[in-house]
Amino acid sequence: MSKVYIAAWISTGAAVIAGIYFTGSALCLLGLILPCAIMPSEKKR
Repeated sequence: MSKVYIAAWISTGAAVIAGIYFTGSALCLLGLILPCAIMPSEKKR
């Protein structure tokens, strides 16, 4: 797994937690779909 993919999961998780804390809405959990849309590539340049 690439470092960028891991960073995307960590930052999205932090943003979702902050969104739930400040808004009180569980709809922020939909933000966890974003890292799933990222396709990590294994090819090197």
